[in-house]
Amino acid sequence: MQFFYSHRFHSSYHCQAYFRICEGLDITPFELVYENGGDFMANLHNIKKQFLAQLNPKEPFCFVGNSLGAFYLWQLVLFAHNLEIPTPQAMMLFNPVLTPLTQLEKYINKPQINSTTQKEFTLNLESWQSYAHALKLPPPKEVKICVCISQNDELINPRISQAYWQNYAQILLSQSGHSIADFSPYKKPLHTLLKRI
Repeated sequence: MQFFYSHRFHSSYHCQAYFRICEGLDITPFELVYENGGDFMANLHNIKKQFLAQLNPKEPFCFVGNSLGAFYLWQLVLFAHNLEIPTPQAMMLFNPVLTPLTQLEKYINKPQINSTTQKEFTLNLESWQSYAHALKLPPPKEVKICVCISQNDELINPRISQAYWQNYAQILLSQSGHSIADFSPYKKPLHTLLKRI
């Protein structure tokens, strides 16, 4: 089984959450990196290139995403036909962003710091508006999905997330905030999810 991971907003390649996921889930996913503050479609095509460069077409694969990274992996699945890429057999999404225009609005034209690289970046108005091209459709039924929602999430409304995803995925609730310190409680649910393939 191949695993592909994408990070949350404000982080990037080899972020802290990536290493926590590797340790907690006992996997070593390939990282799909998008540009913080970048254009939505440009990011999506860039992630596609990274994905195809590492994909072993003879092996099943699973997407593991965190926050905005989970959103990008969901979008990769929804745009799979247009992008001419295969869909994963499974996805495990942690506190996925559901409505990026709402979630990212507070960052428009305000200098931000990438917590992984400590470099400054800015989400300009045009890049924010590009998220209007995102799709808000149900994922294909053949993709097995587990969505982990933190009930004390300070950035994403957990009730709205649960109301949406309960129709399409297995829901796991935790008491943590948006940033998850320990992913080990999700190791067993991940393996259970993969057994359903």
